[in-house]
Amino acid sequence: MRKKTLLRQLLRALLVCCIMLLPLVGGLPPRASAADPLVFVVNTFDDVPDMSPNLICAAGLPWGPKPCSLRAAIYEADYALSLGYDVIIEVPEGTYKLTLTDTSQADPFQGDLDLGSFAPVAGHVIHIRGLGPTRSVIDADRHSRVLEVRNYEYVVQIDNLEFNNGLDVGDQNNSPAGGGIYFQEGALYLRNVAFRGNEALWPSAQSTSSTGGGLFVGRAELVMTDCHFYGNAAFYAAAFFSGPNYSITWVRDSVAHGNVGAFGGSVIRSTGSLYLVNSLITDNLVRADGGQAGHYFSNVEFYGGGAIENSTLSMGPQPFWPTYNVHNGGADYAVSLKNSVFRREPLALSQAVNCDPGSVGFVSGGGNVADDNSCWTTPVQGDLQIDNGDWQLAQRFPYHWMPYGNSPVVDRLSAPCWISENDGAGGVLPTLLDYDLRGNARDDNKCDAGAIEGRVSFGYLPWTYKALPPP
Repeated sequence: MRKKTLLRQLLRALLVCCIMLLPLVGGLPPRASAADPLVFVVNTFDDVPDMSPNLICAAGLPWGPKPCSLRAAIYEADYALSLGYDVIIEVPEGTYKLTLTDTSQADPFQGDLDLGSFAPVAGHVIHIRGLGPTRSVIDADRHSRVLEVRNYEYVVQIDNLEFNNGLDVGDQNNSPAGGGIYFQEGALYLRNVAFRGNEALWPSAQSTSSTGGGLFVGRAELVMTDCHFYGNAAFYAAAFFSGPNYSITWVRDSVAHGNVGAFGGSVIRSTGSLYLVNSLITDNLVRADGGQAGHYFSNVEFYGGGAIENSTLSMGPQPFWPTYNVHNGGADYAVSLKNSVFRREPLALSQAVNCDPGSVGFVSGGGNVADDNSCWTTPVQGDLQIDNGDWQLAQRFPYHWMPYGNSPVVDRLSAPCWISENDGAGGVLPTLLDYDLRGNARDDNKCDAGAIEGRVSFGYLPWTYKALPPP
């Protein structure tokens, strides 16, 4: 009996010791069942690595408490995917600066955040989500790009985050690409994600080797909703690049504003199919000292077909010409234009053309408004060409262009707005568009052109935005 009592006391003491040691080792793995996702909750703003992959998010020195840093959470998530787990990383509101800049160290532990150290089991997902009412911010302070996903095929979902001040300068083996995010292969889903001040740095004024200032997506499906690109820079695709020719990119309710490309480059470039819906592309710039003489600059470049639907594209004056709102550079696929606004600011009239058809051109789905006839050869139902002077625009508020009189974009089609939506299986699903870019309901059974619904109750009928206020 005494032996049993001693044994029980010993076991109890051992259990107490284990509990006391938990803070020193970072806690137990977040779950025991492979049926549920692992959840890592970031609890420090410090940029400290986790050097031991073991399903426990524990960063820092071997002694003392071990916080779960963002870098540690991503490293452990990468390891967990290789064991067949789904993973959720929760990032509380605030700014997370990447401060480990010694590039002589192993890649996951220095510089940018990385997925690619372990081969993931197919079919498993990593979900990174900000927890606050505003986006959680990851800031690379121009020491490196922000996030790199390469070597293997990943499925990544990112919500409510902002990627700021990333910089990729490339090296002798890799051209600069993806200052904010570089995503090599798989599928990337972004919702309420912003890219601000990122750059894929071209090394000289005549270099054409940098691509995707904010975002570079290679052999992957890309789906973006409510995403914003502000002040990013690259030669090609200052905001984002997506490809290759067999992939599909879906962009809805999104904005590209104030990004800087080069002459011969663009703001958005897709070598696969691109569907741009209910979105605004405006006030983007050409870098004055960069580019190739005799080439063009465009807001959007298509190389694999697709569509622009219920979107507003505006081209301002640039230091070079010609410039285009839309360029179709593909050899096989026409681009569909539907219920959209294509305009040039008055100072850009001598150098800008709304649509460059290339060799295969555009197909109108009707309901478009443009200030030249370059976007269609024969107008169809609801298409309207107006003189640039007829816009009668006045900047009455900091971010709104407004007409003086009746707006030609209102009720372009006498039916609700139908758009192309991702059906989740690589196809296109016709869907009713129920709200505009600002969240106003499109509920009057008449389809207005562009990303902004006209509303008489506001006392004016907006034709387009000059810009949106920064989020």
